[in-house]
Amino acid sequence: MIMKNKGQSGVMVAVIFIIVIGLFFMYYEGYFNFKSTSVPTQNSTPNLPISLNISSTNNLAHLYTNQNINVIAAVRNYGNNYMDVVLSPYGCSFLPIQSKNVSIPPSSPSSVSWSFSGSSPTSCSITFLACFNAVSYTDYPITIESYQFTGNAPTSAIRSSSGLPISISLESFNGLMVAGPSPVNSTEYADGIALTSQGSTSKLNWLSISILNGEGYFTTSSGSAVSINPSINITPQEFPLTFQNGRLLSPIPFSLLVNPVSNSIGYTSNTEINVSAGYTYCINSNSISITLQSS
Repeated sequence: MIMKNKGQSGVMVAVIFIIVIGLFFMYYEGYFNFKSTSVPTQNSTPNLPISLNISSTNNLAHLYTNQNINVIAAVRNYGNNYMDVVLSPYGCSFLPIQSKNVSIPPSSPSSVSWSFSGSSPTSCSITFLACFNAVSYTDYPITIESYQFTGNAPTSAIRSSSGLPISISLESFNGLMVAGPSPVNSTEYADGIALTSQGSTSKLNWLSISILNGEGYFTTSSGSAVSINPSINITPQEFPLTFQNGRLLSPIPFSLLVNPVSNSIGYTSNTEINVSAGYTYCINSNSISITLQSS
């Protein structure tokens, strides 16, 4: 009986071995196609509204002085509207200092050709910079409780946000606030606005704060308070909107005036803060090496 069990075990091991070898052979020959979970390398940050890649129609590694150089910049617009982009080449001293304005159709690629030459032997790498104007926003719903309310008021997270290329957030923001007793108003202070960038944010053009069904105050750089009722638009002339390492250097100081809750349910949830920003955003392309030698 023992010998019989050993024989059966040996047969099972042999069968399993043959199945494994067969599966490996079929995978190797391409009969199985498993999806890869790895993310392909891209020249631009994922989820940006455009991508930028450059190529050349000729070999740039063995060129002669004064020989024509052709470079193609391919820009793709992933949005639903036309996008105006400024393309600028840089990296080689012999490049003409110029840029081109390109209007790219929605969900379509657009190619721009550059032709130039160098008069002396050199080696360098050419890169393109694509800049465009964009707007990002984030909405913050707020629930305000009466100071006498003892139940559980409904709260919600950030309702909507445009996301990349710049993300906007209120630091230490509390979506649930307690109002003072009527008729005393209380003020809730926000620590500021953290604007973070996933790329090169060269210029912040404006910043806007609006309060739906509420009122607030913005503190200017001189220390004076300006009412946000229902919104306020801030420019760099009014407040230092400067970026460094992808972050706004000076947080925007503002406060929300919390009115007493007078309805029977003890809370209100129809107040909302919207923060939006308009900026100039730039991305870099891949680089191509150029070598010029004497003819």
